[in-house]
Parts: sequence; structure tokens; C-alpha cells
Amino acid sequence: MAQMAIRTFGNTVVNQKQNLWIWAVFSAVLFSVFVIFSEREVRDIGKALLIAAIPIMFFGFTFLFRLQFDADTVTHSFLGRLLLSRKPVGQLTRVQIGRGIGATLTFLDGSSIRFLGADIRVLSDMCRYIEERWPNQVEVRWNPALSALIALDKKPRRDA
Repeated sequence: MAQMAIRTFGNTVVNQKQNLWIWAVFSAVLFSVFVIFSEREVRDIGKALLIAAIPIMFFGFTFLFRLQFDADTVTHSFLGRLLLSRKPVGQLTRVQIGRGIGATLTFLDGSSIRFLGADIRVLSDMCRYIEERWPNQVEVRWNPALSALIALDKKPRRDA
């Protein structure tokens, strides 16, 4: 029997360079608005910095989680080492994208794995991988708005 490679999905710095700028600008706008409407005292600047840090902290938090697929199991981990959950892939019945932020993987026993904050392209790659490896086993449900974003994200091919 051939050995199947382990496939890992999650946000990385490489696939999130574009989004980093969006979150940084969002934080800067929050900071600016808070400073403009404050009394410009030292304590107000501290509050503004704290509020501006919230979006960047959330964005950074999404880098800490991974989903890993091998021949038999799907593993949800924190920092790539701390096991949050492990389930047999054979019991995976549904992947729901866009209900909340990220994906929900549902299993035969009714349990689920919530994969929060993953980029839409990462989720698209994960769904494509699941459909290729385990065809007709897993129902993939996309939020209609996210399906439209995936279609828009595909860049047209340039033929020379």
C-alpha cells in the first residue's frame, strides 16, 4: 500500500501578505478615528493603541491553527504541536464554508471541528483536496457570497 503524504492547511505569512496590509490599514483607521474623537490625553492614546491592536491580534491569531490530513485522520492543531482534535477522515460527512468565520467540518457522530479564520483561498484548496481524495463522501457547502468571491479571485490566464 502506498504511503500518503500529509497535507496541511492554514494561514501562512506567504499566503497572507495581501491581507496583512488590509488589517494594518484597518487598525490605523481605528487608531486615527479614536484619536480624532478623543481629548488627546495620554490615557486616550493608550486606549486608541489597544483598540487598534485588536484587528491585528485577531489576524495574527489565525496563523496559530492548522488542519492536517493524512490517509486516515484529520487533525486540528494549535501551533502545529498541541492537538485540539483528531477524527477519522472516513467519518467526515460535510464541510461548511462561510457559516461564521472559516469552516466547520462535521462527522458522522455529529461532532465537528471549527477551523476559524482561514483565508478563503486556503479553504478552497482544502475543499478541492477533500473532493479529490474522498470523492462522493463529503458534502461541501459554500456560503453563496463566498462562492462569488472565489469566482472573482481567479485571475484570467494570459496566453503569449
